[in-house]
Amino acid sequence: MFDKNGILKTKFDLDGKLNELGKEDWELVAMVTPVSGWAMSVELFATFKRKIE
Repeated sequence: MFDKNGILKTKFDLDGKLNELGKEDWELVAMVTPVSGWAMSVELFATFKRKIE
């Protein structure tokens, strides 16, 4: 889970992290912002896939 401050609520470079995961053969397949009740969420949920060898 990512939020506006980063994984586990610490600051990080989102593009850098996604590129790092890409180098490890992870592919981002979906990223959504969950909505709960009347308020908007500041969190992002990312789904990745990778071929199992």
